[in-house]
Amino acid sequence: MPASRPPTVAVHSLPTIEVTKAMAARAGTFTELVLEHAAELASTDAFIFQRDTSAGAETDRLTYAELDLNAKRIASWLQARSAFGRQVLLLYPSSLEFISAFLGCQYAGAVAVPAPLPGEQGHHFQRVTGIVRDAEVKAVLTISANEPEIRAWLAAEGLDQVECLATDADPASYGDPSAWVEPVFGPE
Repeated sequence: MPASRPPTVAVHSLPTIEVTKAMAARAGTFTELVLEHAAELASTDAFIFQRDTSAGAETDRLTYAELDLNAKRIASWLQARSAFGRQVLLLYPSSLEFISAFLGCQYAGAVAVPAPLPGEQGHHFQRVTGIVRDAEVKAVLTISANEPEIRAWLAAEGLDQVECLATDADPASYGDPSAWVEPVFGPE
């Protein structure tokens, strides 16, 4: 009697992998690659995030179209604040919001600076303050649950010039994706 094989799960079908390889060969930048994916694979999952909750595992999905829209919204907000070539601090828990924010920085031509969320201990806020000052951060991106504390911390440190955006807030409250302009990069 032949042994039964465990079921397998395909993340992408073969045609999708082939399409992705062809797109990567044509794209000049990471942003161009994601834009192509958004155009040609719009309804395909770009990222799947599984998190443990008290009710069990929950799965969040982000399609290429959703990722592109979120990134353009964040990028247009950053572009309106002249963040091209500037550092943007990303303070997120593990989530799909982080991915959208990271890509939003790429779309804006800004430099994403991921850092762990400041914890309860004051020394961690000191560490993040050092990052903000050393990197000459233009803005901080986070989620709405952390935004009030981060705004208060920025004000307490005299960093009022550093703007803060909760990227999971009502999308109508920030960034117009149609206002996004693809940045032009020079040879350096």
